[in-house]
Amino acid sequence: MNIISRAYWRYRTKGTPYQGLFTKPDPTEFVSLDCETTSLDPKVADIVTIAATRIIDNRIITSAPFEVRLSAPKTLDEDSIKIHHIRHDDLKHGISERQAIEALLQFIGNRPLVGYHIRYDKKILDRACKKHLGFPLPNALVEVSQIYNDQLLKLLPNGYFDLS
Repeated sequence: MNIISRAYWRYRTKGTPYQGLFTKPDPTEFVSLDCETTSLDPKVADIVTIAATRIIDNRIITSAPFEVRLSAPKTLDEDSIKIHHIRHDDLKHGISERQAIEALLQFIGNRPLVGYHIRYDKKILDRACKKHLGFPLPNALVEVSQIYNDQLLKLLPNGYFDLS
């Protein structure tokens, strides 16, 4: 999200619990995040679970993780179960997508999100945020696959790497 968009949304969310999401984050804090979904297509995928952990001063805070299971979406079928091994029965006490998004935003705040193929998770979460709150997820991204690729290229400049 660029500076103009961030200022726009900070103004639009003035007086709400979400205004702080659009402020400048602390440069020593991040959140590692991963979502399990019903599809690999971010345009149609539904969220099944969300897990996140804070990273503060390069330390992973494992003592206070975030994890939610959502109610089983109608799109949860045998193909998606084969990928993430989460069944309808595993989600019988799941929460609504809106509750999950609100809890996630409270946990992550304005911290940048770290993940492997994090852009996929961001697209899914953007859709959910827009649907329930009217704005996209404002957090900056740190793409671990790109960092890994860059490090490999330094070691093997002419190498080819499959990051899938």
